[in-house]
Amino acid sequence: MAEDGDGGKRITRYSDFVKVHGLLLAASGLPQSLHFQLFQKLTSETFDGGAHFSIEPTSDGRQRRLLLTSSDSMAKESHVFLIDHAWTFRLSDAYKQLQEVSGLAERMAALMCVDVDLNSNAEEETEEVVDGISHQNGTKLSVFEAMESVIHGAKENGDGAVRWLELDIDDDTFLSLDLSSRFPGLLALSLCGNKLENVEIIAREVTKFEQLRALWLNNNPVVKNCDSQLENRVLQGLPRLEIYNSRFTAKFGAWALGFCGGVCIHNLISKLFYIMANPESWFHTPQNFFIKEYEKHCKKLQSKSLISPSIQSSTTRSIHHTDGSPLHLYTDLPHVEEFLTRLEFVSISEPKDADIVWTSTQVDEDMKKAAGITDQQYINQFRFEACLVMKHHLAETVHKAYGSPEWLQPTYNLETHLSQLIGDYYVRKRDGLDNLWILKPWNMA
Repeated sequence: MAEDGDGGKRITRYSDFVKVHGLLLAASGLPQSLHFQLFQKLTSETFDGGAHFSIEPTSDGRQRRLLLTSSDSMAKESHVFLIDHAWTFRLSDAYKQLQEVSGLAERMAALMCVDVDLNSNAEEETEEVVDGISHQNGTKLSVFEAMESVIHGAKENGDGAVRWLELDIDDDTFLSLDLSSRFPGLLALSLCGNKLENVEIIAREVTKFEQLRALWLNNNPVVKNCDSQLENRVLQGLPRLEIYNSRFTAKFGAWALGFCGGVCIHNLISKLFYIMANPESWFHTPQNFFIKEYEKHCKKLQSKSLISPSIQSSTTRSIHHTDGSPLHLYTDLPHVEEFLTRLEFVSISEPKDADIVWTSTQVDEDMKKAAGITDQQYINQFRFEACLVMKHHLAETVHKAYGSPEWLQPTYNLETHLSQLIGDYYVRKRDGLDNLWILKPWNMA
């Protein structure tokens, strides 16, 4: 063993590498035949990914793909490659680093297919006329390019109608663009994080979008200074608006629910915009389609019935050692190790030698084999526990076993049963029933 620069122990032997990282190696899914190769490259800091792969722009620069450039033939599961971090940072320092580190913003923008305008404050500016609009090298040209990109994407991937638009603009630019004429069918408009200040201009321009269902003006001076005045004018002028500044309006309905069900995070660093993956799927679908999907879903659930299994009596026994010696416990959770101070337990570093394994890592058969865990040890997990401890799996488990019991509230996974949820919403609205729904993430939150 050798010491690293921080005074800690650096692993130099493969046996120690496997012993220390066995759990992570098993959880990673990396074939065991590549573990030694990984150890060698980590030890020598051989970041060789760039020697065998290249990144190529696709879809007019909006996406990137990884290409194998090496001429050497490679058998299946014969190589593992290391890629060094392009940028390591703490979230609180990220924005400052992007501003101060030369070339960092451009590199990150190129990797993530995000346009970045670094010339908006240039001293020398030139003008050109494009499509009847005067553009400078700064903000306005970027806005025009953004609109052209959106129009191109709509023609390439759909019927040519732009339904979502997000722009970085100021009051004068907003007034000059005449967006409502360019995008008459617009359903969602995001102007977050700009320098919009004039209530009259903003209210007049946004209310020209007769079809608008969602509007974001968050983080603009006009919202900070005239929030209630602006909101009243917007809601009066846009009777179909269902989402305003990241909140449902009183007019929210199936469109807003469908939008929230299909969101994906789109932008980088300081702004988060939510975009529905395929807007065309929901905007013009007849209500009857969703209602029929809901009715079929109900019939399927009603056809389920659970045959109660025979219950066998269970016995309880102590896990304490007969000689009174303490139980050996392995854990990778700091709070367990810190607070488990009773004399009946002693912490050890090897899971295979423990009486109790208390870990945050998923313990499956591969992990058991790699770590030497046996069925005689006690583990803080049980097989297929995700069926009960994760919300979306719990609902699916109950539906498969019981159908739709009275004690379970109507529950839908928006990734698989969004149409059924919208149908349920329409039926409840038609029948005058309670229509309050709770949207929750699938994970542990």
